[in-house]
Amino acid sequence: MSKIVRRLTARQREIADLKIKGMTHPMIAERLGISIHTVSNTMGTILLSIGATKRTEFVARYKAYLESIGEQGDDEIK
Repeated sequence: MSKIVRRLTARQREIADLKIKGMTHPMIAERLGISIHTVSNTMGTILLSIGATKRTEFVARYKAYLESIGEQGDDEIK
């Protein structure tokens, strides 16, 4: 899993980090100055990359990865 996550681009990791913090696609798009379509496409690519079939599975896997490397992944963004 860690090798797969490390292969994500910086933008993909940025979107993944915001997603696991509870942000919606529109919130991420606004925060990063990109379109909702771009966020959706990027999330689809991330899901395929880590072998997740659902966003909830992605969140669990990505959080587990972050915990394994000592990073926080559970801070909600308001």
